[in-house]
Amino acid sequence: MDKTVYILGAGFSAPLGLPVMSNFLEMSKDMYLTNTIRYKDFPKVFESIDKMHKTKSYYSTDLFNIEEILSILEMRDLCGYSKNRKIFINYLIDVIEYHTPTFSRPNSQPANWYDHMFSSFRDYFWFIASMFSMQVIGNNMSNLMFELQNQKSMSYGIITLNYDLILENILYYIKSIFNCRNNFLLEKTINNSLSSSSVYLSKLHGSIDNRIIIP
Repeated sequence: MDKTVYILGAGFSAPLGLPVMSNFLEMSKDMYLTNTIRYKDFPKVFESIDKMHKTKSYYSTDLFNIEEILSILEMRDLCGYSKNRKIFINYLIDVIEYHTPTFSRPNSQPANWYDHMFSSFRDYFWFIASMFSMQVIGNNMSNLMFELQNQKSMSYGIITLNYDLILENILYYIKSIFNCRNNFLLEKTINNSLSSSSVYLSKLHGSIDNRIIIP
């Protein structure tokens, strides 16, 4: 069986409206203005970033890139300044969650149900379906079923540099809305007994669901 590993960067999630490293700060400022009470700690993050401009006197850095900012905070954390880093992690999670789209139940009425199946998220859903070698059974939205192909010719794995939960949310959506004959899983722990209905997912920079963010 052939094996393929996909490596995903920020460009994978950006079309869904999630910020990338270069516009993260700008989008978070717009977000802050929508609810200054809920995001009351954001100004502390913005102030910390402004203070970091002193570091540019010692080495070249891009303070519009959120990963470089996180790296500087990581170094400060090693020196005992952990409070700012915790606030910054919460800030990252808030921004990502705010911009993560929700997936609503598809309309079962259109005759061209295939095109309307997942609306503007269609390509992402079919990407997940292909990773799991799912085949779709049924001829309309009311009786669709996903199941594992009888003879898999490929085995897939995913490495992502993103913190978001786009992949996890799409798989959860498929399993919660449609009938699935198999227990499809994104496996994040290496083991010797990976089931045929599971796909390895490695998140190199961490994930917002476990609040582990690595620069």
